[in-house]
Amino acid sequence: IGEAIDEDIMYLREERWPYSRGGRLPVQKAPDPKSKFSSKMKPATTKSQMHRIQHTAKWKEEFETRRVAEHEKLTESKKQREEFWGIKDKVQRALAGGIEKQRKAQDDRTKSMIQARKDFRNSTATYKEGLDARISAIKESQGLLMQRSIAKRLK
Repeated sequence: IGEAIDEDIMYLREERWPYSRGGRLPVQKAPDPKSKFSSKMKPATTKSQMHRIQHTAKWKEEFETRRVAEHEKLTESKKQREEFWGIKDKVQRALAGGIEKQRKAQDDRTKSMIQARKDFRNSTATYKEGLDARISAIKESQGLLMQRSIAKRLK
């Protein structure tokens, strides 16, 4: 009876959606990778897969050779330009001169800033001294004004 059921399952049509195209095959169990009986062979590669692998390897090799050739061409042209125009020496001299000018300007700015701070401190000190003198003069004049106003009243 078991064999008849298995045969019916294999050849009879199933009317429901996923199986509507034909009979069902029994589900085969995947081999356990840890068992000693499992196959250690890799699946065979197809002809189209081999062509793809070869084409990819060839393309990578051509790409690498083109990249190296382009890099060599660029370095050679750069070297020729530098030799022809002497750009390297000119640029180095210009950069050295520019750096020296920047350093000199920075030193000048630092010195002028220090001097401005000193001048500000001195000017505030003299301002405070002058302010104190004016305040004391006003206090004395108020005393004089008070004396004058008392004198006028007494007259």
